[in-house]
Amino acid sequence: MPIIFIISFIIYVIAGFMIYHNMYNFDKSKKIKTIIIGFIITLILTIIICCISSNNIDIENTQYVSIIRNTSILLFSPINSIIFIPYICNLLNKYKDNRIDEQQLKKRLIILCIILILIVIFELNYIKDFQIGLLRNV
Repeated sequence: MPIIFIISFIIYVIAGFMIYHNMYNFDKSKKIKTIIIGFIITLILTIIICCISSNNIDIENTQYVSIIRNTSILLFSPINSIIFIPYICNLLNKYKDNRIDEQQLKKRLIILCIILILIVIFELNYIKDFQIGLLRNV
């Protein structure tokens, strides 16, 4: 489990740098707030996905399911952060620079939400298979 924590931390640090870099027009406090809020929202979304995925797993020892769920959350939450938050911050930067207008921003955010929904559907199945694979190796 310590290796999972280290990997998760490294991915979070990389995501933090990516987000910070993509918000070059914002002040330092705004960047840090955005990083923290983005990580929290992504963590909550990943917890929901992992809980839904592990609901249908049949196993007698619920302690294993809890460990597997926590492992999934630790791995997939920073990965989800890397996928979405830097792109959203880049869009906000372009909007602040007046390189895109409000209509283009809304259109791109709607497209991003559609992609997010598709990835959530994919992750529900993938995380369930991941958790079952981990349980088989226990």
